[in-house]
Amino acid sequence: MKRTLGCLLAALLVTGCGDLKTESVQLPQTQAVLPLPSSLSREQYQPKLYEFLSTFKYRSLNWARDKKIRDTGPYKNGKYYGTHPAVKIWYSPDFLSWMVAGRQGEVPDGAMVIKEMFPAPAARYIADQNRLPTEWTVMIRDKKGAADGWYWSYYTTKVGNKMPPVAQAVDNDQYPFSYPNSGFGNYCVRCHASATEQLTFSDLNNVEGFPGKPIEYEVDDSWKPTTADGNLQNHPNELEPNQRQLLRQFVSAKAEPTFVDQEFLQLYPQFPLAAPGEVEHLKADVAARVVATKLGQTPADHQFMTSDQCMSCHSGDTTNFGPNLVAQGNDISPWGEWRWSMMGLAGRDPVFYAQLETETNLHGKSANLNAEQLQNLCLHCHGVMGQRQYVADHPGELFSLAKARAGDHYGDLALDGVSCTVCHQMEDPRSTPIEKLRTGDFSVTPRDKDGKLTVYGQFANPEVKPMDVALEMVPKHGEHMDDSKVCASCHTVYLPVLTTSGQHIDDRYEQSTYLEWQNSVYRDGGSQVRSCQSCHMPQTAESYKLANVQDQDFPETDHQADVEVKARAGYRRHVLVGANAFAMQFFKDFPDILGVNTDNFMTDMTNGIDHALAETAKQVGESSARLDLLAVERQGDVLTAKVKVTNLTGHRFPSGVGFRRAFLEFSVYSVGTGELLWSSGQTNSQGVLIDEQGKPLDSEFHVGGAYQEHHQLVSSRSEAQVYEELIQDSDHQFSTSFLSRVFEIKDNRLLPLGWTEHGPAGFDPAFAEATAPHGAAHSDPDFVDGTGSDTLTYQAAVPASAGPVRVQVRMFSQSQPPVYLQDRFQQASGPATKRLHFLESHTDTSKTAFPGRKLQVAKTEQQVP
Repeated sequence: MKRTLGCLLAALLVTGCGDLKTESVQLPQTQAVLPLPSSLSREQYQPKLYEFLSTFKYRSLNWARDKKIRDTGPYKNGKYYGTHPAVKIWYSPDFLSWMVAGRQGEVPDGAMVIKEMFPAPAARYIADQNRLPTEWTVMIRDKKGAADGWYWSYYTTKVGNKMPPVAQAVDNDQYPFSYPNSGFGNYCVRCHASATEQLTFSDLNNVEGFPGKPIEYEVDDSWKPTTADGNLQNHPNELEPNQRQLLRQFVSAKAEPTFVDQEFLQLYPQFPLAAPGEVEHLKADVAARVVATKLGQTPADHQFMTSDQCMSCHSGDTTNFGPNLVAQGNDISPWGEWRWSMMGLAGRDPVFYAQLETETNLHGKSANLNAEQLQNLCLHCHGVMGQRQYVADHPGELFSLAKARAGDHYGDLALDGVSCTVCHQMEDPRSTPIEKLRTGDFSVTPRDKDGKLTVYGQFANPEVKPMDVALEMVPKHGEHMDDSKVCASCHTVYLPVLTTSGQHIDDRYEQSTYLEWQNSVYRDGGSQVRSCQSCHMPQTAESYKLANVQDQDFPETDHQADVEVKARAGYRRHVLVGANAFAMQFFKDFPDILGVNTDNFMTDMTNGIDHALAETAKQVGESSARLDLLAVERQGDVLTAKVKVTNLTGHRFPSGVGFRRAFLEFSVYSVGTGELLWSSGQTNSQGVLIDEQGKPLDSEFHVGGAYQEHHQLVSSRSEAQVYEELIQDSDHQFSTSFLSRVFEIKDNRLLPLGWTEHGPAGFDPAFAEATAPHGAAHSDPDFVDGTGSDTLTYQAAVPASAGPVRVQVRMFSQSQPPVYLQDRFQQASGPATKRLHFLESHTDTSKTAFPGRKLQVAKTEQQVP
């Protein structure tokens, strides 16, 4: 090959070079008159590019072209295994010169490769080599745009089955938020990064006027349709669509929600019923993209990038090269499942933003913690990439909510939540004291001496080239990725405690999930060691390739590097679910408002959020708690039952933010009539605990300071066992502010198995205190005995004349209890609070996994004569 290219360079327009015979070749001299993509906005650039393609300007410029329409893979048994449809490629003069020069050095900026695309196989066009295309994919060299150095574009003049053809519109990032047809850092790199040089497989063997033959692939006759008489119809005219997003060009805007929860509006009347257009919408995820860059590129030399840069290779594969990372109709890839977890949605979480408005309103004028400091602190986890990148680029400044909403690349990074390049760039935290990690203060690995970023993964010996070429990232095995301490930083939250007048009086653990795990049998060194990942990232029994790139399983092509991706057993799925189904439901019901594309572009699946909700309900319903009826007896008109609830998690249940709660519903029904005879823990349609008259219990909204104590005996229908944390501010008022935890009134959240008051040997007393119960639970012997359980007795007034009865006990979880919502709507009135009110008031919970605003955790029942 080197000799061939050298002869061509030395003897263009001359025939002969030793035994090499060439045609007379002349390099075209005319370039495309197009600006560089990075010099214009996408909205400005796309029309220019589309006009250039649709008018076939490159043909009139007499660019070099392929010798014929050719396949990019085999066609067998009715399936096509090409990486593109059949193609005929046209090459700009500067790109051709680069090929003629032996593919040495860099392709110059402005060089173009235009793939005309036709339904495969190429055998259709043997006699029609000048056929005009209706689809193109384009590569335009522009090193300023992204680490891979290319601008990628897809364009068609035939969208779907519309007749006459309707030209593809410029990407507008409007609902339903289709993946962009053009841009830097697009998914094309999943294959092109496997090329030996410059992300292109182009070879002179394919080019008209140069010696050699294009690669030939096996093509059988299964593509040939037959006529009614059985004869082969040699050249069908119909064109098949080749791009997933085509039909979505005509999806109408989301209709306004028709369901309105009138009972919700009566309970929370703070805001009038709003129209969707009056609600603050978040920037679309397909527009909030920050691509990988090389050292010194703009925007700033950033440490982070949005998850769409990882999606290309680490989503599922439903093409003819798959299926891979797909199981039971679900995308179980790293990106596919992470995307719909609350980690993936953290930067768009409407509950978080409403909470942040409350905290700003209550405490943002404190002399010790002004609004910008407070928001910077909270966004340090929820908007981690934007916050970290901003303060790195602007020393001495802070990242505020206004900056997160600004729409620049810092805001885009913040919207992507706890994204791929957060956890996978984390430096090994195992030897770092938790005091230096807590509240999101983990360290990320800086660029290496070559200016490349490091990403750590679960497995040893990862394939390096594709990620290195596409993203300037070097994948490495990180043993710490299986360690619970990777999760510790954001799940150990240490916050200042402020009085209502703004005085800073203390610092305490607001969330202690990691410390709770340490104070259990599941900790490292415990009797039943299990990491956070064991439950929240379960391992698969099947083997999967964890990157869908062009590798050894793809058809032969020119200039493909030796890339081999191995199937791995025991891959940890990025399910990452907890119990927060309600917030996740918002993203299913209101994707237009929250700015999420519910389609998975790489797999064409639309069930990602449904899969995440199902996994949440499964984990909560199977792995959170167990209920047992230990003894049930009737004496006269009194039924007595002993109930045991056991925590199955590796931390408190519920854990995390303190406003979440779980409660027991104890019910006695007549076997004969089905009538409810007695109950504790019944709720109305809004998840509010009610008495026998259906009225809310005073404890639900702390009327007169009322609350549900931790019960060992429940004998009244106005009593209910509620597992929760309750705090009061400096004025002795109950509060759901994270910064107002002056008085800890109650904490009877179920302790994990193996909990002890002082914790394991060497446990810091402050850690032990953070995991300890408060209030009456602390003196309940069976609650603090280390069994991770609680036993209580119910005494129900049930007439003996009622005959046989059925005793039913259910446990429910609420991530947004009634008093929490009341506080949000009474304590702030900003755009995020109004948005949360809109979402809540338009959510039909009867069609969710949590009807009545409560998610079932466990259930048991027994018939009693």
